[in-house]
Order: sequence, then C-alpha cells, then structure tokens
Amino acid sequence: MHYAFDLLVSPVGLMRWVVRSAVLAGLLSAATARAQEQDPAGADAVLAELSDQLVRARFSQTLPAARALLEREDLTARQRVRALEALAVTQIVLGDAEADDTLATLFARDPRHRLGNPDLGPSVQAAFARARERAGEPVQVELGEVRVEPDPGGGSPFVVVTLFEGADAVDEVVLSFRDGRTGFTPLGLRRAAPTEARARLPVVGGGELAYYVEARAPSGATLARLGSPDEPLVAELPERSSEAEPLFSTAQPDTAPAEERDHPGLLGQWWLWTAVAAVLGGAIAGYVLLGPPAHGPAPGSLGQGALE
Repeated sequence: MHYAFDLLVSPVGLMRWVVRSAVLAGLLSAATARAQEQDPAGADAVLAELSDQLVRARFSQTLPAARALLEREDLTARQRVRALEALAVTQIVLGDAEADDTLATLFARDPRHRLGNPDLGPSVQAAFARARERAGEPVQVELGEVRVEPDPGGGSPFVVVTLFEGADAVDEVVLSFRDGRTGFTPLGLRRAAPTEARARLPVVGGGELAYYVEARAPSGATLARLGSPDEPLVAELPERSSEAEPLFSTAQPDTAPAEERDHPGLLGQWWLWTAVAAVLGGAIAGYVLLGPPAHGPAPGSLGQGALE
C-alpha cells in the first residue's frame, strides 16, 4: 500500500516504475518472438500435449491428433520423429495393424531412435526394440555442393552446404575440418534454409582446408556423408585480408551471417525506447500541469516550529 502511494505522489518513483515496466515488457516480447521463430507453427506445444495424453492413456485422442500433425509439411526432422513415435505407441496399444509401417518409417528416418518415455509398457518397448533391429536402409539423403564464401568485412569465411534429396529428415549438418596436421574439429552448421546449412569457419588464412561433412538424424545417426576422416575433401580458403583477425582463431566461431551479427540487441531496439519516451513524456507533462505533490503544509508567515 505504501509503495502504491509512493508511485502516485512521487514523480521519481513513477518514472522508475514506468522504465522497469517497459524494459520487462520488451524482454517478454523478445522472448516470445524468439520462441515463435524456433517453433512458428506451435508444433512443440502439440507434441507436449500428445505426450501428456499418452501418459494418461487417452489413446482415442492421440490417434487423430498424431495423424493430423504428421500431415503438416512444416515440421522439423525432430518434430516429425516425435510425432511418428506418438502415433506408433498409440497404434501398438490399440492393436492397430499399421503400427509396423509407422515404426518402419520412423526408424528409416532415425535408425538409432530411442523412446522418449522409457516408462511405457513392456509391449511398446518390445515392439520398438524389434523394429530397431530389423530396420532397413535409412532414407535417401543427398548432400550437394560445399562452398566457401568470403566475408566482405575481411573476417573469417563462411562454409555453406547444400542439401538435396531427403533434407527434411536431417536434423543437423556437421562439418569436421582440420587445420594443418591436427585432428578434425566438428562444427555444427545452422539451417539457414530447408536445403541449406551454413557456419563461419574459425580460420581466415588462404590455402587448403581438409574437411568432411555429415548429415545427422535427431539421434545423431549419420544419414549421409561427404568425405571421411581417412579420405577428407579439400577446399580452397580465400586469401587473408590484411585487416583480418589471426590465421587461427581460438574464439568460438560465429555461425550467423554478417548481416545478423550487426543486428542490435534489445536495448538497441527503436520501439523499446520510443515506448519509454512516450510514457515518460506523459508522466512529465502531467507533473508539470498538476504541480508537485504536497507532502505537508506550506510554510506560512510565522515559520515552522515544534510544540513542546
């Protein structure tokens, strides 16, 4: 109650509250935006609800929900595998003959998949174990061109891998490179597009770079490979700029493109400070028009004293 009164009578307290509220609102907005970018269609929320329904044995609800989810074309490789698992578990429990086909599809996309919920019944676990053992060839995944793109700003170059057939089954693309005669260093590539993955190399000097590329399923199983540790491929690196960083950088490589690296953080967003300025302007205007709050009687001609 005392704090609320201070906000009403103290312009400083009011201004502090406004700034804190604006910053908090901006942080919440940014977090929501990041979540929507990672899962724009809310598939993770649907999968979480499916998992809860499986635990509660509500199989009449999980069957149509899993099928509807698998009809979507915007799922990531990891989301599709999880949806296939939910459908397979439901079909096994209900005695659906299509369970074998669902399991075959699941293990073709991810040969080393393990049940997300290890507490499912023994019949479900046994069915998954049998399907894993008799799994055939994994889905056909074709890796295409690998190219090295120089950074116009003179920094370390980007490596870009193109994916062709089976790109929707790939959860991660990893490029393992070797500087000189040392061992290979793995570098995860960011999926910049459904058929393209890229990352920034931590080296900027010209010359040759030995490497190999792996396309991996959600469990880490290799679905396709270009080159190998014994027979790596070789790429020509752009010549080093005179203003570039040292040839070998020990810093963590930046996987974002140059235009994303220059993007300002939350405190650099124009909309945040516009909102703060608007609210503060209104508060200050009200303070000027209404005058300062009275914290006691104004001194008169007799001055101030104390009663004894």
